[in-house]
Amino acid sequence: MDRPIEIAFHGLQGSPALEDDIRAHVAKLEQHCTNLVSCRVTLEASSGKGQPHGQVGVHIMLCLHGGPRRLPCGGSGNCRTSNPE
Repeated sequence: MDRPIEIAFHGLQGSPALEDDIRAHVAKLEQHCTNLVSCRVTLEASSGKGQPHGQVGVHIMLCLHGGPRRLPCGGSGNCRTSNPE
């Protein structure tokens, strides 16, 4: 990767252990994705009505040679790829 991983926490407290875990997952991704330029991972506490307490949203933005990709994951753990315009 050309740039360091960016990790952000919104509405919840991060920890060095959690950041290390995220970095380990991104390192695995780098082994399979050689065109990875940068990665931003954002974790945010859910605050909307009807949202279960304690649920955390995870947003991953990958910048690849050829353009950015956002991987929003639903509660089922299934991710989909989109090209933000």
